[in-house]
Amino acid sequence: MVRKIFDGQMPPGDPLPGDERDTIQKWIQAGAPWAAAEKEAVPQRADLASRGVGQGFLPPYRSDTS
Repeated sequence: MVRKIFDGQMPPGDPLPGDERDTIQKWIQAGAPWAAAEKEAVPQRADLASRGVGQGFLPPYRSDTS
């Protein structure tokens, strides 16, 4: 997608102007930093063991009868 932006193909029918492509290029060169507030909005993986919750896996049921 980024390549298409810089080739003037994105968005289709109304490509980004050069100054906006330059802004994206600078953002990528800076490591594409993200706003801290948005990072915090992403839920972190729950650490169930620290809350005393056991593993959430039940082994498959196997009947001993054949």
